[in-house]
Amino acid sequence: MGRTLVLAMVAVLLPSLSQGNPLQVGDGSIADIFQVPESKDIFTRILEANSGILKKMIQGDIAVSNTRSAMKCEGGECLWPKSNNGLVYVPYNLSDTYSDGDKNVIREAMKDFVDQTCIRFIERTTEKKYLNIMPENGCWSYLGRTTTLVQPVSLTAGCMAKGSVQHELFHALGFYHEQSRSDRDKYVTILWDNIEEAYKYAFSKEDTNNLDTTYDYSSIMHYPSFAFTKTGNPTILPILNPKRYTGQRVGMTATDIKKVNRLYQCDICNMEFSEMSGSFASTNHPTSYSKNTHCWYRIRVPDSMVTVTFDEFNLQSSPGCSSNYIRVYNEDTVNAPILLDKTCGNCGFKRMMSEGNITSPNYPFNYPNNMDCMWTLLAYEDEIIQITFISFDLQTGDQCDRDYVLIRDGDKSTAKKFCGNASLPVFSSTASQVGVQFHSDREISSTGFKFSFKRVRKI
Repeated sequence: MGRTLVLAMVAVLLPSLSQGNPLQVGDGSIADIFQVPESKDIFTRILEANSGILKKMIQGDIAVSNTRSAMKCEGGECLWPKSNNGLVYVPYNLSDTYSDGDKNVIREAMKDFVDQTCIRFIERTTEKKYLNIMPENGCWSYLGRTTTLVQPVSLTAGCMAKGSVQHELFHALGFYHEQSRSDRDKYVTILWDNIEEAYKYAFSKEDTNNLDTTYDYSSIMHYPSFAFTKTGNPTILPILNPKRYTGQRVGMTATDIKKVNRLYQCDICNMEFSEMSGSFASTNHPTSYSKNTHCWYRIRVPDSMVTVTFDEFNLQSSPGCSSNYIRVYNEDTVNAPILLDKTCGNCGFKRMMSEGNITSPNYPFNYPNNMDCMWTLLAYEDEIIQITFISFDLQTGDQCDRDYVLIRDGDKSTAKKFCGNASLPVFSSTASQVGVQFHSDREISSTGFKFSFKRVRKI
C-alpha cells in the first residue's frame, strides 16, 4: 500500500512548526506510482524488449548518432531550447498504432516532467523538430537533441510502463546511464568477469557533466545490479554498501529531477521524494525565498502514513493568505482532499532580535487546526525580554487544554498557559531566553493573537 502527499507552496514554503506535533495523513487512495509495482526493474524490461534487434546502439538502448553522442555539449547545441518564459518545449508525435491505453501510459510518464521540471512535452502541430514516438523495434532513444528534424524514440509493448518510458525520455533530453558517469569508480565496482563478453561495451565510462549531484544508486537511469550477467552474479557492486541493489522499478528520484532542472537551468522549486525519510527547504533558505514562485513538493512512500514536521515557518502575512501560503493535499492532485488549507504568517523560529511582532498563523483570520508553533526569543546576558499582547482570542477550554499559548521563562520547566479572550498583561522575563508555544486542537479555531517583543536591559 502506498501514500502520496503533496505540499503546495505559492510564493514558497519555509518549513515550520518547531517542536510541534507533526501533520499526519490517514489512510486513503493509493498513489499509482506504488500501486502496482513493475515485476521487473526498468532496464531489464528494456533489455528484454531490445533482445535480437539489429539497430546499432550503445549501452543497450541509446541509438548511435553519426553527429554526436555526448551529454556534455558545449554551447548547449544538444539540448532542447528554452523559451523566453523559461520553459523548455519538446514537441512530440505519438504513432497512431498505439492503443489508447499505451498513449495514456506515455502521457502519464511525461506528466511527471511537467509537474516537477521546466520541461513541457507538447503534442506536435507545425513544429519541424520533434520526437517521433513509435513502436518501431525495441525500446531506445538518441541522446539529447540531434541534428535531424524528426527524431525517433521507439517504445514497444515490452517497455510500455511509466518508468521505462521516462528512462527513454531522459536519454532524449541528454542523459547517459548513471553508472557511466565519469566519477562512477568512486561509487561502484564493475565486475567485468561476470559480464557477457558481447556486452562489456555497455559499461563504458563517459565524460559526463555530473551537474554537481551525488551519485544515485536508485536513479531511473541506473543499470540493475545483474545487468548483462553471464554467471548469475552481480555485474555492479556499490562500494559503500555491497549488499545494496542498484536500479529500480518505480520512476524518477529527487536526484533525477534535480539533474533535469540543473541541465536545463530550470528556475523551479518542484521536488519529489520517494525515500522513507528526508528533508527539504524553500529556495534560498535560510535567506528570503524567491518572488513569484509556485512550488510543489510530492512525498510518495510505500507506507500507510506520511508524517511531516516543519522545523521553521515564516511566510508573508496577507488577508486570507491570498499572497504567500502553504497548502497540504492528501494525494497528488489539486482536487485531492485538503489536510491543511492556506496558511501563512510565521509559526516558529529561534532567533535573537532586538524587537518585533509575532502573530498566530493566518492572523487576523482564524488560525488552522492541529498546529503547534514554538518561538524562542533570545537576548544578551544583561538583558531580558518584554512581551506585550496586542490582541488575544483563542478557544476556551478547561484548564486551557484545547487551544492555548504557553510562555516559558528561560529554561525553567514551569510555564504559564493562557487561553480564551482575556486581556493579558505585559510579560517580562527574568532570563535572557523566552519560549512561546502556540497549540491548536482539531476543533474550533479563533482569530488568534498578536504580540510585540523587545529586548531591554536588566534593571
